[in-house]
Amino acid sequence: MTVKLARVALLAPVVAGVSLARRRNNTSTPSGKRAPILPLFLIGFIAMMVVATFDFLPTLALDLTAHVQQFLLATAMFALGLGVHFKSLKNLGARPLLLGLSSTVVIICVALAGISQLRP
Repeated sequence: MTVKLARVALLAPVVAGVSLARRRNNTSTPSGKRAPILPLFLIGFIAMMVVATFDFLPTLALDLTAHVQQFLLATAMFALGLGVHFKSLKNLGARPLLLGLSSTVVIICVALAGISQLRP
């Protein structure tokens, strides 16, 4: 939980830092435009953090929003799954699949080690 909260808290500063570094190096988009320092989704994200933090919305609205968010996340994961073609995976060979499997095993081991530290 702490790692997730830290990742979320550092999202805006890291994106702003990368954007500023790219601007310093005069890196632009293919269309020649310079990327904004904070993308619109990040500004919206920060605004929603403020709304949730200071209780601007009633609990019922936040509960409804949580259900909508869960539905949209499930829909996005379903759509990602639709983009996977087994023939393409087969053509890649075993190395990418072994990498995915090994990283999943590492994540499971770290999670279990963390859980075992919580027990009295």
